[in-house]
Amino acid sequence: MNIQTIIMSRGEPPCRPLALWLSENFLDWRYGSQDYGIDHARNQNIRRFLREDVSAGKTHLLSIDADMVPVESTAEILTEPGELLYCGYVDRFGSRGHIGQGDFGAACFRASAELLARMGDQWFEMGYHNGKRIACECSYFHNIAQQAGGRSRQVGVIGHQQTCVLVPAETETGWILQWPQV
Repeated sequence: MNIQTIIMSRGEPPCRPLALWLSENFLDWRYGSQDYGIDHARNQNIRRFLREDVSAGKTHLLSIDADMVPVESTAEILTEPGELLYCGYVDRFGSRGHIGQGDFGAACFRASAELLARMGDQWFEMGYHNGKRIACECSYFHNIAQQAGGRSRQVGVIGHQQTCVLVPAETETGWILQWPQV
């Protein structure tokens, strides 16, 4: 398996733990497009992967958002067999995300070039109704993948980097962690 990694960024570099993980696993990576909304950027990256990387011998695309933090089980996405694998995660606010079998999430996924080619030329699309987002781009991708005969599988989990506040306290570390109150 020869993996091309794309880091989905909104203008920031990968968070420090992700950058270290990429280096430790000797992954060939580059930044994804930052020019458009996340669904359009993800589509552009898949088009580039199929156009440029497959002919150079890459067989799988690994897409990871720049604010994701690999944990021990995240490494399974590099070695487990399968056409469409993803790591479970919680969203930025800790209230939702994509966890469990059948709840595909695009913040950390690996797909084979063969599956992506079978899916057509529109892999991601946000769902809106009356100007309000009703579905993330993950659901659209997962439906198209299933129509193309792909079966997704969660392998491990990945963390989501958050902003927090360290407050001095009478503890062993000398501080406690608090979430900012808005």
